[in-house]
Amino acid sequence: MPEELKRGFGYWTILALSIGAILGTTLFFGAPIGAKYSGNLLVIAWIILSIIALYVAGVFGELSSMFPKAGGAYEFSKQAYGKFASFIIAWTAWLFGSISTVVIIIAAVNSINLGLSDFQNFLLSVLLIFLLNAVAYVGVEASSFMLLVLGAIMVGIPVLIIAKGLFAVNPANFQPFVTHELSTIFVTLFFIAEAYFGWEAATYLAEETKNPTKVIPKALIQATALIGLLGLLLFIVTLGIVPWAELQFVDTPINDISGMLFGSFGQIFFVAGIFLALMGTAASTILSTPRLLLALSRDRLFLGQFKKLHPRFKTPANAIIFQTVILVLLLIIGFANYIAILE
Repeated sequence: MPEELKRGFGYWTILALSIGAILGTTLFFGAPIGAKYSGNLLVIAWIILSIIALYVAGVFGELSSMFPKAGGAYEFSKQAYGKFASFIIAWTAWLFGSISTVVIIIAAVNSINLGLSDFQNFLLSVLLIFLLNAVAYVGVEASSFMLLVLGAIMVGIPVLIIAKGLFAVNPANFQPFVTHELSTIFVTLFFIAEAYFGWEAATYLAEETKNPTKVIPKALIQATALIGLLGLLLFIVTLGIVPWAELQFVDTPINDISGMLFGSFGQIFFVAGIFLALMGTAASTILSTPRLLLALSRDRLFLGQFKKLHPRFKTPANAIIFQTVILVLLLIIGFANYIAILE
């Protein structure tokens, strides 16, 4: 019998984790990329992507209610296709999750713009990787508290910007609305798809969730719908304040817009808030993906040491240590460059 994980995650923690895991850097930094390729049609691209995302969230929710085990996507594919296909899918999901985490941490460090050298930014990124993995290592209680606090920030920051920004929108910025060929929407979809990666993260925690067959599907649907609505309104505000022709040359539009709306002091507040929101996204993935390695190890598809739980914290400690090393290596391979790793 495998060692049992501790059931300590409730609805609000799983909702916060789902928001963090699904929410990518696109919500805060994707508008210039979308504006570059499709102008105002970025809004249409986001609506299409959000509809697809709701469907995928429904699929993951249904599957997690059928198979509430730690493997998540690995467990689902094993039931459908057998161990060979699920082995490939599991490692692909783990790799994408790891790369996404590195992308988010680099974006977070870049967002605060401390004027550090590239090497100093790299060291700060390494420190953040160690810090987030340390919280995941010590167990459910610390992780739950962190997720709830950061989840509130992840929702609160865009809500505050939208609430004031809607009154500053210039309708002339959307005339004409169709600024590019309709086919450019698909190019934008490619670059903003990162906004919705991460549904599988909540499913990895099924064995540690109270009443997972109800909590996880509900949290996934609600988190996806919330991100879709926030993203739509945030992109409308962004394009409504900064015309698409100018926006494509802006690296951190939310920082600039928060300064326009709330002044220099407000801008400092929002820069810090965006940084913490991105840390919440990275924390969600860092907390969940070691459970995938645990599931692989249980089925003898990975080293046996990775199915062992910490005697005190009841976390997959070896998997978390392994994850920490891989994240640092990915950071080095990508030269800590946001665009390079995103592509």
